[in-house]
Amino acid sequence: MKGQKLLQQLPPWLRSVARHIISAGWQCWLVGGALRDMFANRLPQEYDLATNAPPQRMLTLFRGSIPSGLPFGTVTIRHAEHSVEVTTFRNEGYYSDRRHPDRVHFGNNIEEDLARRDFTINALALNMQNGELRDPFGGRQDIQRGLLQAIGKATERFTEDPLRMLRALRFATTLGYRIALTTWNAIKGDATALSMVAMERLRVELVKIVVSHRIVPGFVLLKNATLLRYLMPELQGAVGYPQRKSDARTLYGHLVIVASRLPNSIELRLAGLLHDVAKPLCEKINSRGIVGYYGHEQRSAEIASDVLRRLRFSNVTIRRVSHLVRHHMDYIQHNWSDAALRRMIARVGEEAVDDILRLQYADCNSRSYFLEAHKRVEKIISQPHSLRITDLAINGNDLKAIGIPQGVLIGTLLSQLHSTVLDDPSQNQRETLIKIAKRLYQSRLRFDNGGRA
Repeated sequence: MKGQKLLQQLPPWLRSVARHIISAGWQCWLVGGALRDMFANRLPQEYDLATNAPPQRMLTLFRGSIPSGLPFGTVTIRHAEHSVEVTTFRNEGYYSDRRHPDRVHFGNNIEEDLARRDFTINALALNMQNGELRDPFGGRQDIQRGLLQAIGKATERFTEDPLRMLRALRFATTLGYRIALTTWNAIKGDATALSMVAMERLRVELVKIVVSHRIVPGFVLLKNATLLRYLMPELQGAVGYPQRKSDARTLYGHLVIVASRLPNSIELRLAGLLHDVAKPLCEKINSRGIVGYYGHEQRSAEIASDVLRRLRFSNVTIRRVSHLVRHHMDYIQHNWSDAALRRMIARVGEEAVDDILRLQYADCNSRSYFLEAHKRVEKIISQPHSLRITDLAINGNDLKAIGIPQGVLIGTLLSQLHSTVLDDPSQNQRETLIKIAKRLYQSRLRFDNGGRA
């Protein structure tokens, strides 16, 4: 694909930004992932520009621009509703902290700038003025071959920033590329360095692997490259653990396959990966030699919470994932009454029940179960119901108004009334519930007085 044709395919707003930089007398090149995607016939998700203009000049050239990475020459330019990062050409010194260069020297040479990048497929540049292409490390050929390899010596690239090892696996996963042998050996040889990387940075790369449509080969790579033990060590116990389900020979394989069957929601996928993680810890063999995993769902939920907290996921994500894991064994039985089903929905939460059914379907791989259970749940939810205690026709103030003292007893009575309504939704009438509450309260008084009213 020729450079001029590539220029024509770029969005008008990006060309407008580039023209403004060029008209001020500076170079402007499109670099990185956008070009990689275009050569692979994929639509770019974001664009990055490189220039010989100092970052301070970009700040004055574009009103409202953001100094998002000023020490490293990066400025974020806002154009209408779009944003693009513009970075000044640079070369770098030694990375003594294995993340940041000890020195950054801004330059005037695009090829020096490309040489500091991680992989050949990301070291491409397109001149935004005349369509000239620069590919000093054979990135286009590697894109055509589906090959991921580090620029220069892989060990040096990973010494500069160990996160690049995980990025290599992420690119190989999402793009479907194979990893060059020298690059692969360098990853395995320095895997321990991943423990030096901030958890927030690890999380960003992990999420991209987890939500990928190629999550299975991605987690095979994580295991084989020995990066898993530094990323999610809790899954190591599942790697060789025998699996008694037909979809995989090991628990690790089962967990990854279950995650792959789920929609690419990060919360659902994480729940799939972690739903049985505690099975090796909960294994019990009874007197008849039958293996059981009593309480593994609760223990797995606790482990999931620990994993996600360590990886700095949001509290919302941690709560949702651990909730799904905790309730993934709440399977709906064929012989359940509507009352039993209402209790189950109330227990797991109306807002979570659909995701729990999806997780169960992925776990047991039974479409018939999912369709029948989903149909019954939809029927229950479509009817008048009081699945939450706040749906009751009365509240604590109503109970206080009839003489019930404020305190723990009001919460207990509301819980009992909720149980009554789950059994029979027609009881959810204000006067009916007040009568039941009075009766329950009188029974409680008789009990507390040793049977004397």
